[in-house]
Amino acid sequence: MTRHLIQATESLSTLAATYQLSGWQGLYFAAVNSAFRQQFPDPWAIPQGAEIAIPESALEQQAALSLRQAQLEGLEKQVNTLADKQRQLLLAPFGTTGPSAPQAVMSSVIHSVVSTATEAISLLKAPDWRCSHRDHDLLSDALQRWVLGDAEAAASLLSLLTRAARGVPWCLPATNAQAWCDPSCPLFWAKPLILSHLPSAFADARCQRATVSTLLRAHQLTLTQLIRQLRLLRTEVIMEANHLGRLTDGRP
Repeated sequence: MTRHLIQATESLSTLAATYQLSGWQGLYFAAVNSAFRQQFPDPWAIPQGAEIAIPESALEQQAALSLRQAQLEGLEKQVNTLADKQRQLLLAPFGTTGPSAPQAVMSSVIHSVVSTATEAISLLKAPDWRCSHRDHDLLSDALQRWVLGDAEAAASLLSLLTRAARGVPWCLPATNAQAWCDPSCPLFWAKPLILSHLPSAFADARCQRATVSTLLRAHQLTLTQLIRQLRLLRTEVIMEANHLGRLTDGRP
């Protein structure tokens, strides 16, 4: 089996081209690199000096691409389910709660959005991620103990979510769960809420409603962008599989 020490100027894509493989996903997701994926769960952050195995047959690459395509299709379906849940919340964010309890409304929406974000982190995290799950367990426990209308507890959920998302690599290259919680990231769904100084600062129900709608739209946009990226990656896998098929058949 051929093994390669990755140099500072190399990436998985350049290695795939060097060894005439179908693409980076056929290299990274090959069965011979299972231990490699465990050690380096983010394919876009492979350090210099890491040793990777080179698949020796088109069959190995095809199996890797099939695995990756199935993974991406499953993730897309699950993210679509989360997006549908969020759309329903966006259509009727206030339910039966009257305008006389704006803080209860806001805390309920925060809880719903944090719950959806937590689900997304759980299903999108890299399968070989080996870091501590302590912060995720704390967040799950806080969600279970949360009481409707508790604005202080709702605000603490945001802090717990930030900690739980920190350093979690997703199955999407160059994407991290922390993007959901980092104010410098354009995908930061909670930015409208932070800019509005959290629910305890609100006394005007109309202002409360406007902030809730902005928060939900931002979160829905994040899910939509994730679905778009999953589809792009799946298309890339299909193109690599077709390219591999042409090479195997001797076609140009």
